[in-house]
This record gives sequence, structure tokens and C-alpha cells, in this order.
Amino acid sequence: MVYEMSEDDFTLMDYKIYPEVILPSELVFMLQNSLKKLEQYRSLLNSINVFPVPDGDTGTNLVQTFRSIIHELSNVGIKNNCGEIISFASQGAFTNCAGSSGSILSEYFRGLEIAWKDQKTLSNHDLVTGLKKGAEFAYKAVVRPREGTILTVARQIGESAAILEETVTTPFELLLLIFEDAKVALKNTRNILKEAKKAGVVDAGAMGLVIMFEGFLETLKDIYAAKISITPVSEDISDYLNPELPTDEIQKEYEVIIQITALKYPISVLIAELHQLGKALVINKTNQEAVIKVHIHCKDPKEVIKKIGHLAESVIIISIQSIHEQAMEFMRISNQDIGETPG
Repeated sequence: MVYEMSEDDFTLMDYKIYPEVILPSELVFMLQNSLKKLEQYRSLLNSINVFPVPDGDTGTNLVQTFRSIIHELSNVGIKNNCGEIISFASQGAFTNCAGSSGSILSEYFRGLEIAWKDQKTLSNHDLVTGLKKGAEFAYKAVVRPREGTILTVARQIGESAAILEETVTTPFELLLLIFEDAKVALKNTRNILKEAKKAGVVDAGAMGLVIMFEGFLETLKDIYAAKISITPVSEDISDYLNPELPTDEIQKEYEVIIQITALKYPISVLIAELHQLGKALVINKTNQEAVIKVHIHCKDPKEVIKKIGHLAESVIIISIQSIHEQAMEFMRISNQDIGETPG
């Protein structure tokens, strides 16, 4: 679906001519504000986290991933262009991505990095190319992709952007309309993803992606002093934020994240071997595949580690966590109302 502005929307526009490109400094501010938005929404995202397991950590994982992005941006100089900035951001996401949602977001940023590699500024066309490439990389990273998740919304954002490119002239206008389409796509995740439908919520990872765009849009609105009303995502989906998390259905599984260097075989062999050992398998790579990260939910971490050890020269165990214990801990410490919206 592509959002179309009504006459009332146009009355808010004040007919100001907005810049035709996003500047490097603006891109940095956009990323920084998206972290603030994710921190604001973290508890809410945790509370509606039902996929791939209801362990209450999607918001926390996205915040950790984005904090690593912003930390890496401390290396950005005043003369860096947008291509270099997004490269730093991509490296930050890869370095400390957390959970399946953070791992997918890392690959999304790698797609942006590839698309914007040589761009000093970002035009509408650059945005469209990047958003499509980000979705493409995110899908490729997930071994068993499910629709109704962050992947679906990422793809639909890219598709909407490609259509809208023909009708708008500035990145701000494009992001404004993309954001409205993204919220529609987000609402629909609860009709597509059976776990979300059962709990009566939208997908938490998908909501995190839309929140990122909310941060982007609000940044440019403030920079341009635009007289436009932006409805936060939490208001548009307020009816879908009262889940009953089925934590009693969580099996005794573990979330394992491992970093690999010097893989002895093609990456397809790694995927085929791990495919049989668990689920929620996400493969993150640097651009030359010199370093690979594996995210998987499994019953036997030792078996996964042993299998990877036969396939790679170097294996670093980043984390092994009990999914069931994570979920129980979340339920113990969560004193806020499940439907609480960010203040």
C-alpha cells in the first residue's frame, strides 16, 4: 500500500521548499535520534515480543545494537560523507548486534552501506536504492525467513519508496510518506504472523524498524522547522499493545551467538550444517566475509559449537543464554503495565 496525502495533509506543508538531499551531519543526527526513540520504546517493545520466542528482549536487543552504531559514529569526522558514515554505522551494528532482531538490523545496515558506498549526500534515488538493498540483505541473512516480521515491513518500505520516488521531490517528503506506509504494514503483521495474531500484537522487531524511521523523520522535521504533524507509531497501533505472552510454551532452548573467522568451506555448507541443529538462524557477514557471526536458537549449544569448530579455523563464543530463563526474568522484573506507551 502507498500512502496518499489528503488535502488536509497538504495544508500542513506550509509550501516550504525542503532540501533535495540529506547532508552527512543530518544523517548522523537521524541515527542518534533513532537510538533515543528506541530507548524510549524499549520496554514497550520488550512487552510485545512474541517472535521468534516470547522472551521479552527485542527492545533491549535493538537498543544494544543501535548503541553500538552510535558508539562507532564517534569515529566520524566533520568531513565524512554519507557513504563513510553509514559504513561506520554498519560496522557498529555488526560488532555488537544482539538477538535475532539486532542481527537482522545489522544486515539491513550492511545493505545500506553497499547502496550508499560512494554517496556524499543522499537524494531520493539514493534513499530508494538503500531501502531496497537493506531489505534484500536482511532477507538473505535469515535462513528460514518468516513473513509478518521485520523482514516483511523492510521489504514493503522499499517497495513503497520505489513507487513514491516518482511523486515526491525531496527526501523529507519521501520519508514522511514512507513512515505512513510503514505503520500500515506494521499493523498488518498481526494478521500475517500467527504468533503475533495469537497474542493480539504487532511484531516487535518490525515495530523497532518503524521506530527507526520515526526517529529519522522527526530529526528532519526539527532541522527544517516543518509545520507538519507526525503521529507516533505507538498512537497508531495503540489497540495492538495488550498481549498475553505465552511464556509457558517456551522450550528449554538456548540463544547462541558465535563469531567465526577463516571459514574452511563455503558459507552454504555452514548454513546447511547448522540448519539441522536449531531455529532462528541468522548469518551476519562483513563485506568480504572475513568475519561471520552466527545467531541460532538451539537445544544443545555444545553440539553447535562443535559443528562450527570443524568448519572454521577460529571460533569465538560471544554469548550463550537460556531463552527460558530470559523470559522468566523478564516476567519477574516487569512491573509496568503491558500496554504502557512511552512517555
